[in-house]
Amino acid sequence: MSAVKTEFKNQKDTVKKFRKITFSKMTVGPSSSGMVELKLIGGSAEEKTDLFNKIRSFMKELPGVIDLDTDQKPGKNELKIVFNYEALAKLELNVLSVAQTVKTAFDGTVSTSIQTEKEKIDFRVMINDKLQEI
Repeated sequence: MSAVKTEFKNQKDTVKKFRKITFSKMTVGPSSSGMVELKLIGGSAEEKTDLFNKIRSFMKELPGVIDLDTDQKPGKNELKIVFNYEALAKLELNVLSVAQTVKTAFDGTVSTSIQTEKEKIDFRVMINDKLQEI
């Protein structure tokens, strides 16, 4: 890790968009073979993807760096809900019930199932795919 850390420290002054860049050695995990974890926090998804791609290109050029990966996999977009607690109270709703309704709408909830000779078939309640496009 020290070679990667040193190279990043040498380059960190050229990066102006960040308030803080910290470096630390991972102490938890199955391997002590110099594994590096990088967390990109803040900014838009496009900015983080662009930055990740730049970092990956940079890292690929370092000797000894193998198996670059990200936990950001393609899938549904993230939906952030900011609750108006006063409005929820007036409607006699709570955060849990709204969160469960949103989860059911997008991911579905198994309402029932049937068992055939070969398999169990779940019936999932969810909103129409067209309505999920936000």
